[in-house]
Order: sequence, then structure tokens, then C-alpha cells
Amino acid sequence: MGKNGDKGFNKTFGWMVAAPFIGLAFVIALPFAFLAVIGMSALHNIVGAPHRGLFFGWRPMKAYLTGGKKGKGEKKEEGQ
Repeated sequence: MGKNGDKGFNKTFGWMVAAPFIGLAFVIALPFAFLAVIGMSALHNIVGAPHRGLFFGWRPMKAYLTGGKKGKGEKKEEGQ
């Protein structure tokens, strides 16, 4: 093997040696990340609850995707 072959082998071997430690770091960090996300969500719900009624939200029942209510002009035509 030449110099390039040894360099590629050493890099691959280095990643193989580091892989268990990287996995261990994920295993240790994931529960803390999960608790942080749950805590942020709970905090957002507690703090965000008082102003929820002040802002308009998305109302899918008001979308009128099937045509919705008819205008005044259309009602007159139906009565004639």
C-alpha cells in the first residue's frame, strides 16, 4: 500500500473506533433532549394560555371549501 491507502485506512479505522463513543453520547443526551422538549411544550401551554383568546387562530370549519354561504344577490335570484 502507498501513502494514500494508509491514510484512507487510518481514517476509516478512526471512525470505527469513535463510533461506540458517539453512540454513547447520543444515548446519554437523548433523554435530556426529550425532557427539554416536553418542558418547553408545557411551559408554552402554561404561559400561552392567557393570550390564546386574544388572537385569531386557524379555524378549519370556517374555510368554506364547498362554497360556503351565498351572497345577497344570489338569494334574490332564487326568490324570483
